[in-house]
This record gives sequence, structure tokens and C-alpha cells, in this order.
Amino acid sequence: MYCLDTNIIIDFLRGEPAVIKKIQSMKSKNAGLFINTVVLCELYKGAYLAKANIENILSKIKFLTESLDSLDFNTNASLLFGKEYGRLSKLGKTPQELDLMIASIAKAHNMILITRDKNDFKNIDVKIEVW
Repeated sequence: MYCLDTNIIIDFLRGEPAVIKKIQSMKSKNAGLFINTVVLCELYKGAYLAKANIENILSKIKFLTESLDSLDFNTNASLLFGKEYGRLSKLGKTPQELDLMIASIAKAHNMILITRDKNDFKNIDVKIEVW
């Protein structure tokens, strides 16, 4: 099963052919694609910061939320977040909190996180696949 990072979703919404093809292929194989609530927060933030086409963006996000199951930031993900944040901070590698929250949700559900930028997660203990 796979959890999609914000940058994958943004490229999908922008019509990036390679991402659309991969997502369609995985959906046809019932590969288990999920989005999480932190990614949704980032998407809605971007929509409301947009200078134009806000309703169009919101419509695309709504379609996406109706097409994919969503994962919450639950107690287990919160525990993993705190543990990983503490570990990385002690190493002097303080992570971006939203990226760590996204990774913690994926890890809590034993999923692979699909992203376009592995550097966002380079020190975080989570399974990653880069598209």
C-alpha cells in the first residue's frame, strides 16, 4: 500500500502525464493508494493562496478526496512523529515538521511513501519510492 506525498498530488492535479499514468496504473492494479490529512492541509492551503482558479483547484481536490481513502494523523503516527523528531533533533538534523508528519502517517500504516523529492525525507525512517 502507498501513501502519496503532496508533490505527487500537485503534479497529478497539474496534469503531469508520467504521474497520471503511474497513478492510473496503480489504481487499475488495486495497489492501495492513499492520501493523508496533512497532505490535504497542504493542498487546501495552496488552493486558498492561489491568485486565480481557486474554485477549480478546490473542485480537483474534492474529486481526489472522493477517489482516494484518507489516513488520519492518529495516536500511533503522533508517537512515531515525536520519537523521530527527537532522534533527528539530537543528531542536529531537525526535520520539516509537515514532512515528518506525512512520513509518520505512512509509517504508522506500514505504507510506502511516494514522493517526487526524496531529500524532503532523507533522514527520516520511512519507506520511500520516488517517481
